[in-house]
Amino acid sequence: MANINLYFGNPCNEWAQETVTEIALNNDISMREAAFILFHKLVETIAIKPEGQNSLDTHFSWFFDKSVIVPKITARSYIKKGSTYPMIVMSKEYVVDKKTDSQIPVTDSAILDFAKRFEEELGFDFLEFRRTGKVLAKAGEIIYILRNKRHTYRSGCFVEIM
Repeated sequence: MANINLYFGNPCNEWAQETVTEIALNNDISMREAAFILFHKLVETIAIKPEGQNSLDTHFSWFFDKSVIVPKITARSYIKKGSTYPMIVMSKEYVVDKKTDSQIPVTDSAILDFAKRFEEELGFDFLEFRRTGKVLAKAGEIIYILRNKRHTYRSGCFVEIM
């Protein structure tokens, strides 16, 4: 199944930097470990679904101008040039319309809008995103053969088909 990976860097605003410092000092851990703890808590907080809707559902509903359900997100880490950084993995590349149960593809602009707000409000530098994993081919979609595997072109990149 296809995922959307959002790659982040270090804390970038005063609140996040102070919070990381406080976590590190209170728990006698490194600043890097404290940054991961904060990042995971922030992702966990926005993913909580009290009364059936979380802040992610609200954000994407606002973006798509309809009530939607966002797929599961998890906080993970990645390694770049020998250093470890935080990332968010969105488990599917679509949201679900609450009224019709239809799948709405998460566009690049929707991802960038969410990432920009995450950076501004929660204080971690957003670096980039990538779509990963295999997808199901849709009727009428053009199939490309790349390295002897079937691919399609979606949202500005080639993705492998199951």
